[in-house]
Amino acid sequence: MIGDAGVEHTFLAVMAATRRPRFIRHRSQCNTMDHIVNLLVSPAQRPDSLATLGDMGEPDPLEAAVRAVRAFAAGGDPGVPTPLGLGHIHRTYAVSCGDRDLVLQHLNTEIFPDLDALTENLLRVTQHLAQAETRSEPERRVLTVVRAADGGALHRDASGGVWRAFAKIRDAEAAGSTRDPSALAAAAAAFGDFARKLSELPAPPLHTTIARFHDFPRRRGVFENSVATDPCGRAAGATEAIAATRDACTQLERLLPEAELANLPRRVAHHDCKLDNLLVDSTSREPLCVIDLDTTMPGTWLSDFGELVRSATAGAPEDAGDTYRVEIDVAAFDALASGWLHATAPLLIDAERRALPLAGARLAAMNGLRFLTDYLEGDVYFRSLRSDQNLDRARTQTRLAVALLARVADLRDCVERALD
Repeated sequence: MIGDAGVEHTFLAVMAATRRPRFIRHRSQCNTMDHIVNLLVSPAQRPDSLATLGDMGEPDPLEAAVRAVRAFAAGGDPGVPTPLGLGHIHRTYAVSCGDRDLVLQHLNTEIFPDLDALTENLLRVTQHLAQAETRSEPERRVLTVVRAADGGALHRDASGGVWRAFAKIRDAEAAGSTRDPSALAAAAAAFGDFARKLSELPAPPLHTTIARFHDFPRRRGVFENSVATDPCGRAAGATEAIAATRDACTQLERLLPEAELANLPRRVAHHDCKLDNLLVDSTSREPLCVIDLDTTMPGTWLSDFGELVRSATAGAPEDAGDTYRVEIDVAAFDALASGWLHATAPLLIDAERRALPLAGARLAAMNGLRFLTDYLEGDVYFRSLRSDQNLDRARTQTRLAVALLARVADLRDCVERALD
């Protein structure tokens, strides 16, 4: 199930809150399209998100959703799908089907081309979590995949579009940002409990849905290649950001060498543990259900804790650039460490424990690399509403990484207290 959306931006998150639709452009178009790429898609073609240029030949998305929902209606009389959210990988809709409400998704097969692997992972994870759930109202605590009329978890429409559906979780909304330590601890505990339960997932390992997703050396290599080739002629205007990014990576490597991470255990990791990917009760704010499961795959728990820290401790807007002072909220980190380790500490090895204080800096630096690479390549992955937005995002993430590294002694103290 997926929960109610009190307002559009609350919901969803559903399957990929930080990742934006990919814009496919020829390199020759970089300079001419910097300011207008996001304006080329007509409103009729983007009811819930800006469509990719590769989607321009598709039928109207809302009309396609109206037809697709019938495959999941199970004899009910479906209403008109309502777009949910902006800027996610998949197009997402809420729709009422008689006596039940659904969340319908049109899958982005550019980002996730192996639909069999994606769906097998989803079914295995949700079924395992459902079997492990012992609390009241289990239907609100685990995503429920709704089968299509033919019994499959996916429906392919006449145009080749691929759809899936979930039961909508009642009286729930995304946790969203907060500075309240008790709320942060509870949210972190929910993500930790998710990880703990999936540590018992029977073999075989889950499929890798995005290869080398959190591979820092690979991200660094791609970044350096973009600087060297400068495909859109943007490097000259980003020299300070490039230097700052390199400096942050050098600092991180000195404190957390990649060689020390090579032997971390491979675990089932969510890879996108931010508060928007956790549903809470709309009234009590009790954590209910972890969502956005498409990148739940083999990885390290450093990715999960690091993303929690990266997304919850800065206090700066994502695209603040150099106009906003990034300050680390150590109390927020302390709450996150306390909550997450409450569930995971008994399972951690010493190398993981030593790396946790640096996990947030690593994820921030990695995101800085990704944003700056995308800026240099012409904003081909992350949706941007202005020509320098990804540059500002990169600056913010790099400054966040440096700020986290500067407070690493305090962060170590927090982790040690949580482990006691």
